[in-house]
Amino acid sequence: MVPTRYVAVMGALVLGATSSVLLMQQWRVQRERREFAERYAKQIKASREAHAQSLNGGSASQDSVDISDADFDDEAATVKVIYGSESGNAEALAKSFVMTLRDRGVQAALIDPSRWAYMEDYWYHNKRNVPLFHPIKTATANSKSAGREKRKASQETNSSRPPLVYIFIVATAGEGEPTGNFMALFQEMQSAVRRATTAKAPNQSSDPTAGAVTSSASEEAPFKNIHYAVFGLGDSSYKYYCRCATDTNSLLKKGGGINVHRVGFGDARYGMQEDVFDEWQEKVMLALEEKCGLEMTTGTLAPPKPELQFRFLPCTSTMTATATSIVPQAGPCGAAEVTAAPSATAITDTVDPNRSVLLRTVIPSSAVTTDSSSASSISLPFPPPPALLEPSLTNPTRIRLVTKTQLSPPRDSDGSSIHRFCFEIEGTGISYQAGDHLGIFPTNPPEIVARCAKALSIPANELETPVELCEIVPSRGILRNVLPARVPLRVVLQRYVDLCGRPKKSTLRVLAKYCTDPIEQEAFLELLRLPADKEAEETAARNCAARQPKKLRTVVDYLEKFPSCCCIPLGHFIEVMPRIQPRYYSIASDRMSHGTNVEILVRVLTDGLSSAYLAHRVEEGEEVFAYVRISTFHLPQRIGEKRPILMIGPGTGAAAMVGFCYRKEALMRKHAAAQYGPTVFLFGAQRRETEYFVQEEVERWAMAPEEMRQWDDDHPNSHAGMAARRKKTPSSEPLTAPVITTVDCAFSRDQEEKRYVTYLIDKHKDLIYEMLTSSAGGGCLLFLSGEASVTAKDVDRALLTLLQECGGMTRMAALEFLRRMESDHRYLKDVY
Repeated sequence: MVPTRYVAVMGALVLGATSSVLLMQQWRVQRERREFAERYAKQIKASREAHAQSLNGGSASQDSVDISDADFDDEAATVKVIYGSESGNAEALAKSFVMTLRDRGVQAALIDPSRWAYMEDYWYHNKRNVPLFHPIKTATANSKSAGREKRKASQETNSSRPPLVYIFIVATAGEGEPTGNFMALFQEMQSAVRRATTAKAPNQSSDPTAGAVTSSASEEAPFKNIHYAVFGLGDSSYKYYCRCATDTNSLLKKGGGINVHRVGFGDARYGMQEDVFDEWQEKVMLALEEKCGLEMTTGTLAPPKPELQFRFLPCTSTMTATATSIVPQAGPCGAAEVTAAPSATAITDTVDPNRSVLLRTVIPSSAVTTDSSSASSISLPFPPPPALLEPSLTNPTRIRLVTKTQLSPPRDSDGSSIHRFCFEIEGTGISYQAGDHLGIFPTNPPEIVARCAKALSIPANELETPVELCEIVPSRGILRNVLPARVPLRVVLQRYVDLCGRPKKSTLRVLAKYCTDPIEQEAFLELLRLPADKEAEETAARNCAARQPKKLRTVVDYLEKFPSCCCIPLGHFIEVMPRIQPRYYSIASDRMSHGTNVEILVRVLTDGLSSAYLAHRVEEGEEVFAYVRISTFHLPQRIGEKRPILMIGPGTGAAAMVGFCYRKEALMRKHAAAQYGPTVFLFGAQRRETEYFVQEEVERWAMAPEEMRQWDDDHPNSHAGMAARRKKTPSSEPLTAPVITTVDCAFSRDQEEKRYVTYLIDKHKDLIYEMLTSSAGGGCLLFLSGEASVTAKDVDRALLTLLQECGGMTRMAALEFLRRMESDHRYLKDVY
């Protein structure tokens, strides 16, 4: 008995000693890690202080590059403005909101959710399972031993803490989906709400692998105590108008969030998004004061502080030994600005002797820590696509213009005309099919760039100097270029900054605050107070005719109209200006018929940025930057089994239909034994004589097989016979049926009564009803391409009338019939 007790005691002692040793080792490891972190933090702090001193010539000041966590920690902001943007509009409005909040004395942060450091902490360092949007660093900083002691003090001060406020400004992409940069956060919000909903269900456990936070932390409302407001951008002509905004608002509401103000909707159809947003913004700020207790000032006329750092780089032609850096510094135009030019330390203003001269100081490149990605040699305006990946929005490629052909004379009304552009894509990695969109990256006209450079008093040598616009990465303590590439300043003004588009009010407000002339500033601000609708513009034109002799269409017009605002620092001007976005055109060709060529049909406008760029500033043999945006508007491979196809394409909406016909001809030659159903093509334009630009193609496709073969022999150089001349497709044998069985056109100006494609739908209603209700080959395919605001809605109404008259359906039954076709992907729209 005694030996047994002795063994038990000895075992307990050994176990206790072992446990003590393990605990001591764990404590030692934790202490070493903590000491290492403290040493690392001190080293980072010392390097930042040395960095700041070197930038300022030995002493840190407000003009130096400060990379402190207090200045750049988004989590310290009271209001966080999150944006989901595709074309830059939502981002511009979000920036405007942040600047307004800061001007009113509120700490606000601009959040790009795709680059939000908080999400990394939430996914990988959220040990205490803190719900989404709640602070994580504060929660993880407290150890378990100190948690009990601090809980009481935390509860006492909880009432004095500022509320958690999130403002969402989101656009809608595709078929109601979030934009690319907002997608991951949106999906995480869905997961958080789903886990909370599942946890509340009786006798049902949540999926432990769904998301970073376990169900135990999500049993309560995941967005409890989160104050929010949502603003959506879209076009009411589209089916999924502001769907992302409404879905985001529903998730926040379902997750227990506190709605500060109702959802706002900015409709691009009427061109008043900014005016609607300004009104919504003022109401949200008033609600933040009343419901969240935020204190706001009345605002000032002082220019906002730049967020990014602009700097000149060594020019390869001069081989200078030092780079130069511009440190953002807001203030009156007479104040000194730390900036530089590589070949001059001071610039004399010879344009207007009354304007303040900016002091420019050279800063050595050794004082600036730069991201390795921006340390490469000066490259193309856009980075090339990564290996094995197709060109994209951020990585377009260069394609060569082979031919450009004018298909119609200029209109008497607006001078516009139709052109066909053919590009070579061999070796670019681009793959496409008919119905996709070719995105063209245009450039500003040289005369606009010259006017802008003159207004801003930019010397000629600076225009040829490479520049960067950098953001600070707090986690790495580096500057990262936000421009697509390191290029000369002239290229920045040509390719990046939108000088020809309608100026954003947020941009104009910044310019107005830089005005040194009080009279000019008041006149500038008065223009910005006016609404953007036509009636107000006409009233303003009558009331301000003496002061506004010409219409202000571009930001350059405003710079020339109010020259005292031109003292804005160059880097801040580039920062607040919207970026040039690619213009998208429906592809009027197909790889099966055109191989490595891609064609588009473009209406060239006299004041169009992209269309005029292609027609007048790009010559055959020259290259443009472009990429293909894949769509769902495609002609499927399965078109046999007598499947009917109805194509409606007025104006340049016929481009995709032309591509479909090229594709169908190639498929018919490839699968000659298949049986093909009726194909109807309805086209519309103003006048047959001048605007029937697809006549050659559609008339050829409507020919009988033998007639088409004879026509191809008689016209060996015709553009329409391209598919027949392709070597990869068997063209020795004629087709078994016409590509188009019925083609009809409506020309609105050729007769007294205006006729559109809806007239053609009524004219062929019996045939169209038979096609729509056919089940051959899987059912009729209906394609519609054209203007969203008028054509698409008129065609929908005409189809509803057709189903009611020919099929005896009620209106609700007809609506359900078209909805079913859309859900089955048999009624496809490509509207703009």
